[in-house]
Amino acid sequence: MYRVGGRMPLHATGVGLALLAYAPGEAQEEILRGDLTLQPENLVRTPPELRRILARVRVEGIATTMRPYPDPMVSVAAPIFGARKVMVAALSVVAPTGSVDAGSLRPAVVAVARAISRQLGHRDVETRMT
Repeated sequence: MYRVGGRMPLHATGVGLALLAYAPGEAQEEILRGDLTLQPENLVRTPPELRRILARVRVEGIATTMRPYPDPMVSVAAPIFGARKVMVAALSVVAPTGSVDAGSLRPAVVAVARAISRQLGHRDVETRMT
């Protein structure tokens, strides 16, 4: 069961994927060498698959994940940048699947991440998050 404040691997969550997509290459490689099994589904994500996902997050500026069980949910996450284009955090919204469409969350998540990034001194947010 998922719980607020619970811990999950970076490769398994929307906010984790947003953080990992902008992490230094060495950090990404360390994760790629590890166990990429998604729990509780017991599905193994391969390194090439994770690389494609991270590339898509960098292009789109947003990460979306869906979990079928034990509690079906959707997560939409976006990176938050500070001054000098450094990624400093990520923001996500997690909701029960069926209660909201991931596409409807995207504009709000991106808008809030952009606003926070601007407050942190980031000036290039329009080209980073679409």
